[in-house]
Amino acid sequence: MADEIPPTGADPASDPPHDDPPPGDGASQTPDKDVINDREMPLLDHLADAHLKMPQAFEEDPVEVVRRNLYVMPFHEDSVARLVDTVGVDHIIFGSDFPHPEGLAEPCSYVDELPPGLPEADQAKIMGGNMARIMGVGVPA
Repeated sequence: MADEIPPTGADPASDPPHDDPPPGDGASQTPDKDVINDREMPLLDHLADAHLKMPQAFEEDPVEVVRRNLYVMPFHEDSVARLVDTVGVDHIIFGSDFPHPEGLAEPCSYVDELPPGLPEADQAKIMGGNMARIMGVGVPA
């Protein structure tokens, strides 16, 4: 059987290499911003469709419930403009994985990744204001 575990002492040279993840598992595959910008939001689309078909099953619009309760800490390569359109600027939070490899070498340079033309007040929200509001702490002026 193909699913059997080889006995101890089996020749490792006969095993197939395991370096590459199988296609489609998402490991090490980061789509570029254009792909992210064009991607549908299936969860929100399904919720909106269900609400349209069965409004009596919901106390309120489920898409608005998600938008009100969901906060996103995007990776630097994610489309913040798309997130602003989806959840609103008040629900996007800057974070850093530095010094982990996914983090930026200069975490505060994330402000340079924000969409061109994003108002300074919205940049301040993303870069710390939103988190301060959630945690109930003041933001230095």
